[in-house]
Amino acid sequence: MLLDEDISLITEIGQPGGYSPGWVTQCFITWGIDIAGSILGILAVCWFGMLFALKGKSAAGIILRAAGLGTVVPALFKSLFAFGAEHITFTVSNSGLWEAKITNWLEEIIVMLYYLWLFRLARKGVLRELSGAAPARQKSSHASRITHHVTPHVTPATDVTT
Repeated sequence: MLLDEDISLITEIGQPGGYSPGWVTQCFITWGIDIAGSILGILAVCWFGMLFALKGKSAAGIILRAAGLGTVVPALFKSLFAFGAEHITFTVSNSGLWEAKITNWLEEIIVMLYYLWLFRLARKGVLRELSGAAPARQKSSHASRITHHVTPHVTPATDVTT
């Protein structure tokens, strides 16, 4: 999406009325979304790489899993979104926002939210692995004190008779 804005910037140079406030605003919003999405994507993939490395996975497994989560899943989503976006209609506002631009922003924001969720999940897993704590057990919705026994933390008493 950033390349589209750069090409648009080059074609607008020298055109009369080419730099309207709405067009400049669209460029800055698009650049901000692209930069934020790139940073979140890199963070998410790096943290998942760390998590897989801490779990003792092979180098090829780390690369494939991290790349799959960071590129394949968003690419599949973008393909499905592009297919479905033909049926989404937006009204063009008086400020000249293009409906394709709004659709692209929505797509990128959804991918950014995915990267943010992925980053938080990976960070939580890495911190858990580094702390040495056992993974949290998932309780069912029907769990009770009877079905999930809690072991008491009792320290053994020492014999003080001498």
